[in-house]
Order: sequence, then C-alpha cells, then structure tokens
Amino acid sequence: MIRWLILPALALAIGGLVAANLRDDPGYVLIQIAGYTLESSLTGLILIGLVVIALISLAGRLIAKSVRLPGQVSELVQERRLEQARKQLHLGLKQLAAGQFDKAEAELLKRISQSEDPGANYLYAAEAAHRQNNPQRRDEYLALADQADDSNHAAVLLRRAQMWADDGRHSEALDAVDSLLAAQPRHAGAMSLRLNLLQQLNRFEELKAALPAARNVVDAELIQSSARHAHTALLSQARASGRVDTLRSAWQDVDKSLQHDPELIAHYARLCHDLNIDVDGLRLIVAELRHHWHAELALVYGELDGGDVVRQLAKVEEWIKQHGEKAELLIIAGRLCLRNRLWGRARSYFEACLRSYPSPEIRLELGKLLIQQGEDETAALELFREGLESSLSPKGIASPSAELLPKERSPS
Repeated sequence: MIRWLILPALALAIGGLVAANLRDDPGYVLIQIAGYTLESSLTGLILIGLVVIALISLAGRLIAKSVRLPGQVSELVQERRLEQARKQLHLGLKQLAAGQFDKAEAELLKRISQSEDPGANYLYAAEAAHRQNNPQRRDEYLALADQADDSNHAAVLLRRAQMWADDGRHSEALDAVDSLLAAQPRHAGAMSLRLNLLQQLNRFEELKAALPAARNVVDAELIQSSARHAHTALLSQARASGRVDTLRSAWQDVDKSLQHDPELIAHYARLCHDLNIDVDGLRLIVAELRHHWHAELALVYGELDGGDVVRQLAKVEEWIKQHGEKAELLIIAGRLCLRNRLWGRARSYFEACLRSYPSPEIRLELGKLLIQQGEDETAALELFREGLESSLSPKGIASPSAELLPKERSPS
C-alpha cells in the first residue's frame, strides 16, 4: 500500500521538475507509425505516457485481483468453517467437563469433517462414550482418532489402556502400555500406568523390576508407594512359605531406603511375630525409634514377644522418660505390665492414658483389668458403656487417640 502512495508522489515530483524546465520551450515531437502521424509537444507526450503507464498498471492490478479472487474467497470460506469447527469443539469440551456426556459426544462429532484436527474430536468423543459406559462406540472413536493422524498414536494407546483399566481389563491394558513403551521407553504417563497395573495384577516381582527404569521419569511419590506395595506383598509371600530364612532373605532384598520406612518395618515385624522370630522385629523397631519416633512402631513393639517382658517394659519406660507420656507408650506399658502380672502398675498406666487420651480401647483395657482384679463390676460396666458410646459417636470415631491405639495382638 505504501508503495502505491510513493510512486504517484515521485511521478508528480519528476513531472513538476520537467514542466518547470519546459515552460519556456515545450519542445516538438513528431511520430510516424504505419501511416499514422502523431504531433505533440514534449510536455504533452510525457503526460500521455504517464497516463498510459498508469492505466496499464491499474489494469494489471485489476487482472491480478480477479485471478486471485476465487482463491481468496475459498480461503475465507475455509477459515470460516475452521472457526465454526473450533467453536463446536470448545462447546463439546465444556459439556464434557459439565458431565453432559451425551450432548458432548454429539457436539464433538457435529462438524468433525471441517475440523483442523479431527483426531482430537474423536479422542474427546471416545471419552464421552466411555463416561456413558458404551465401550463399542468408545473403541470405534479411538480407532478413528488413530487413523486420523499418526501423531495421535501414543495418545490413543495411553487413553485406551486407561479406559481398559477402568473396565477391569488390566491384562489388555498392560499389553497396550507395553506397546507404547516399546516405541517410547521414557513415556512418563505410560510408566505410571504400568506401575499401577502391575499392582492391580499382583505381579509384584515385575513391579519391583520395573522401578529402576521408572526412577527420574515418574513422580517420586508413586515410585515410593509402588516400591512399598511390592515389598509388602513379597514379604507376605515369603511369610506364607513358613520358612524363616525365606522371610529374612525377602527383607534383605528390600531397597535400603525402604528399610527405614515405618510402615514396612511394622509389617515385617508382625510377620516375624507370625514365625516366632519376634526378636528380629524388636531389633529393627528399637534401631529405627532411636533416630525417628513413630507411634505405630511403638505400638507394634508392644505387640511383639521377645521372650523377656521385663526387658521390653524397661525399654518402654525408658522411652516414656525421653518422650513423655505419649498415648502409645502408656497403653503398651500397661499391656506389658499385664503380661508380667503387674496389675497395679498396669492400672496406673491405663488410668493415666484415660485421663490424657480417652479412647474406647483404653476403657476396654481398664474395664477388663477391673473385672480380673475382682473390683467393682459396676465401674467396669460403666467403662464398657462409655467406650461403646465413644466408638459409635462421630467425635469418638474421629478421635486421633482412637486411631493410634489398636487392639493388642495375642502373642504366640
């Protein structure tokens, strides 16, 4: 546009200079062509030439525009269709987010032939069909999304695997994930789903073997929970063998970082109790609590029987001096006193716990002790009634102390 403004201005400037020079002597021009004669002053010829050039230029522009016009009209029509398809896609996504899955499916398919990315429409339509529990239409849309564009293949495989997992088709979902990982070994979404599927399929050895490749690719929390899940299950399998050496070997196979995990230590210690090697569990718990206090581990310590109740009680009373009268310490001290037939000390610990951390478990323990000692049964029954009411009330259910104090396991 600027060019067409500059050129006329330049022509006018040149014409003005020429006219100024030819004002006194306009000159004379005679042209004869094929029997035709043209006579004119030089100034007139220049003006005629400029007009002719201008007309030719204008005609050229009109011809060029007329040639480009059909293409421009086609581009405008196409852009209009694409814009309508985008609006349709956005409307479908809004309805999908709003839970209107049937309407979302219809909107996503309405202008799909005009969409610049029909694969995306088919993927979201598959999601809408999946939410309506229609696997046949869902799988059709996924196949169409895969056919629409090769770049959709990874997204289709992953979403298909996720949907099959939702349907409980875990083996098929795992096959789809493995296919994706064969092409893209460090695909974070596929790796995360694979870890979850291996858990669902109880393939714990494979789950453990998959963890090294998944590190630094998927979320660290998922790695930790998957490792804990795998080793918890493998330890239980080792316990089921009934062999002490198998259980101990399984613990040695646990990742070093998880050998300080309180949940896993507690699980292993209980398995040790099942095979009458409580001493192994006690040793691990004492070592861990020396560095980090965990209420659950302290409670498990009170469940185990290392063969020396006096020594266990002394360790608990040492912890009470170090950490104060914590609920978990008071109750296991009371229970250890019961094992050692120290009825008076047991009652003192339970009453101290009841004053500071009232819970149904403590009332039950204290009530049983009163009956065992031949005390007033009315007081014992009152404790049982209060414990029952507390356990049934919302306040009692939500009580932190109630969560901390599980029932004691009977030593074998």
